Amino acid sequence: MSSSARKRNKREFPDTSQPSNKRLKVDTDDDDFKLTEEWPCKNHLSAAQQKQLPCIINASLHKAVFESFWNSKKFGAAKIECNETAAASLPASSSSSSSSSPSKSKPKQAQKQFQCVLSCTNKLAPQQTIQVASGVFDARKKAQIDVYKQFNVSYIPFAILRSKMRPFAFKNNASLQQIVSRKGTYLRGQTCTIVMEPLPLHFCEVHVLRLLTTKKKDVAAKDSRKVVQFIEFERDSQKAIFQRAYVQLEDESLATRFVESLNGKNVEQHRVSVTWSRPPRNSKATTAVQLQKKSVYLKCVGFPVNVSESQLMKFLYQHLMEPQRTCLMFRYALIAQGFMQFESVKQSVDALQKLNAVKFGEQKHVLFARYSNEEEYDAAVAYKTDVKELQEQVVRRSKCVDVKNISWDTTEQQLRDIFSECGEIVKLHINADKHLSAGTAFVEFETEESAHKAILQRNGFALNGFELKISMHLKQTRDDKKKMRAWYVEHEERKVQETKQRKIEQLKRKKDKLKRKRIRRAMKQM
Repeated sequence: MSSSARKRNKREFPDTSQPSNKRLKVDTDDDDFKLTEEWPCKNHLSAAQQKQLPCIINASLHKAVFESFWNSKKFGAAKIECNETAAASLPASSSSSSSSSPSKSKPKQAQKQFQCVLSCTNKLAPQQTIQVASGVFDARKKAQIDVYKQFNVSYIPFAILRSKMRPFAFKNNASLQQIVSRKGTYLRGQTCTIVMEPLPLHFCEVHVLRLLTTKKKDVAAKDSRKVVQFIEFERDSQKAIFQRAYVQLEDESLATRFVESLNGKNVEQHRVSVTWSRPPRNSKATTAVQLQKKSVYLKCVGFPVNVSESQLMKFLYQHLMEPQRTCLMFRYALIAQGFMQFESVKQSVDALQKLNAVKFGEQKHVLFARYSNEEEYDAAVAYKTDVKELQEQVVRRSKCVDVKNISWDTTEQQLRDIFSECGEIVKLHINADKHLSAGTAFVEFETEESAHKAILQRNGFALNGFELKISMHLKQTRDDKKKMRAWYVEHEERKVQETKQRKIEQLKRKKDKLKRKRIRRAMKQM
């Protein structure tokens, strides 16, 4: 590529992945960037006003907001001082053994703390001064950003502050977390997919359909099975004690109606959040269209947890359904899922209509069936026999939780105020990160019920513009390690047997090839 072509490509398609070192140029003639002409007075923003402020792209842009407001030519330049403090070094832990050498007992050094003070003095009237102090942070950069943020919130009027933050904020009033998670109110009217969370692990497609039929007139007007195109469940990790459901509907108006009617509804003693969403990145959206097509494979959910394969086969034969193969698996040891393979598509279509019309057992369990494919059936068979995955997905409880996605300016007191409503807190610790990226925290409660309550009630809680992600903090027990060790031994033995069988087949193919060569050579000599 020539130099002129490279320049043209760079001009037409600039590389936005690399951060630019050049300072952003703004139009000072715009009303949003007019400097103040009056000495600012202190004002107190209410909690409702703070929620209405735009979410800026980067926390370091608080300084740009301050500079667009402060008139340094008229009042003089603002001065910022950063003070470094450190507590006295902590003594080493005393050892019970008197023979321990003094060289091994080194004192633990305390972490450095930083605090910045912003001083503004009116050069026309020296008696007018403003001093704003930041909080105490473990990094100098955090303290500098916080002092500008405190000035903006405390001294810039609400209307002016909102207009000055708007150029540095995301479009459509979407925050960074909403854009990364691909969900939020900014997608209203743009997508027909909604997400529900947190949902218990025993929830399946049947429970979601029950939530969608909230009113009797909705059921009479249109069956929820016909409204829903596809339902997909997702967990944050193997340790998560809840899941979320992505529901794809017919059109955007239905998605809006269900979000407005279901958001904030109590489901099994905890509040469910429902909002608009894009399909997840690891979604089966590409196979969703295929699964809606007619196939010889079916998936059916809604069976009770104590159902057996003999009961399932008896139920199918009673309703004149004769599948070639069946697989009954229990996801997370809570959800019974039945997979069936029929001889022809006509048989599977008749079975689908019957399963969606009848009820199972004496308690009249409502069933939900849909078309499946061979890959999903084989995955169900593999999951049923995979000891490792079954063991990892067993739901266990603990008194401790892990909190992720914590903003850089979150304090321990803020977390205590949030989690103290769930139960008595024994220990709380924030893993400090000197950068502005999201951090983590560890919370230990007095009881397991408090930890379970914190996960269900505080997951997704918005704190300083970030949504908290809470999961159970677990460690493997001895029994878990034994089962995992047995699984690895069995897995290694199976790999050895497969390798031996592969070598035997290769040797056999080689012998057959040599034999054919000898036969051809003998035929040529004749």
